[in-house]
Amino acid sequence: MPVSSSRRREAVRRLLLTGRVRSQEEVVSFLRAQGIGATQSSVSRDLGQLGAVRQGGRYVLPSRVQLSLDVDNAVVLSAIPAGPNLLVVRTLIGCATRLALEIDHQEWEEVIGTVAGDDTIFIATADASDQAKVAKRLNWAEEADHA
Repeated sequence: MPVSSSRRREAVRRLLLTGRVRSQEEVVSFLRAQGIGATQSSVSRDLGQLGAVRQGGRYVLPSRVQLSLDVDNAVVLSAIPAGPNLLVVRTLIGCATRLALEIDHQEWEEVIGTVAGDDTIFIATADASDQAKVAKRLNWAEEADHA
């Protein structure tokens, strides 16, 4: 009997919660062992719809993503206030989207939202105080010497 995509996706979600999934092939094998038909392409779609990302060699759900980009090693090149409610963060090329996603998943109370390009993130905050807290979290506080 065919299994619905929502049931398959729920099985994938439960598997990801174990923290042991290293590859899409492992997910396919697990699902098949559970009597759930799956292909690599269906698993890839499920992982995308669940928002799963690879971190530390394993697939994790967004709620379990750790802020893993090493901001001390020049991923964040600068963080410049643009008025009291916007922080413009420049990153290495290709790092902005991932960093913005991880910031969003961390649910920092100071962050209202993020918009990212390839090497720039706009971080909206409620006020200048929250803006300074975000810069500090990114190891880019005003008093730090990053020149």
